[in-house]
Amino acid sequence: MNDDRYVEYGAATGIVFVVLSIIGFAVVIPAPPDLNAPAQDWSSYFLAHHSAVRAGVVILAVGFFFYIWFLGTLTSVLRIASGHQGCPRLR
Repeated sequence: MNDDRYVEYGAATGIVFVVLSIIGFAVVIPAPPDLNAPAQDWSSYFLAHHSAVRAGVVILAVGFFFYIWFLGTLTSVLRIASGHQGCPRLR
């Protein structure tokens, strides 16, 4: 049996991160005002779309968890490839 059962899911977590990032930025969060827009436009944007912005941030936070998992798997695979077999995952 595989000693590290989560390695099998490692590559998929990178894909999940990308999908959740696209959903969080492109689908959920509406287009913000121009960067040179006055502060009143920005405040009215956040007041009008606070639920969508909050949902986008939550989706991005979940995606960030999968990104950290992917980086841990990538580090583990690179350590094994370089010959350090006994290294723990998060070291």
